[in-house]
Amino acid sequence: MKIVFILMLFFNLSFSNDRFKKIRHIVIDNEVGVIWQSFPSPKRYTWSEAKSYCDTLDYDGYTGWRVPHIDELMSLIDKSKYNLAIITNLIDITEQKNNFYWSDTEYADDTYNAWNVEFNYGFSLCFDYKGDKYYVLCVKDYN
Repeated sequence: MKIVFILMLFFNLSFSNDRFKKIRHIVIDNEVGVIWQSFPSPKRYTWSEAKSYCDTLDYDGYTGWRVPHIDELMSLIDKSKYNLAIITNLIDITEQKNNFYWSDTEYADDTYNAWNVEFNYGFSLCFDYKGDKYYVLCVKDYN
């Protein structure tokens, strides 16, 4: 009986603190408190198109999506990786890995620009003109 209890305690502690959990086509991020799409947008959008895409998205039966804040996107970067520097393989950006992803965070000094993230090399200190076309990985708050 003690062995069963110890094993139950071990497995509960081992798996209860996992950051990511995939359910069908969504990925729950327990650390940041959001739900991610498991696949990014199928095409590139301007910044305003990306916002519209996420706002109207019905993904895996969920609505209420938005473009992520820059800090949410940056939380997905694994700085120890290269050639796909995303922290989890549950979010599949393999086909779009050499591309930038929009955040909803505008560049403070020039609101014609917004911050974005590139997951192949894992850098995020970029901002670009909002008319440029990049992918978007929509997110929703997890309650």
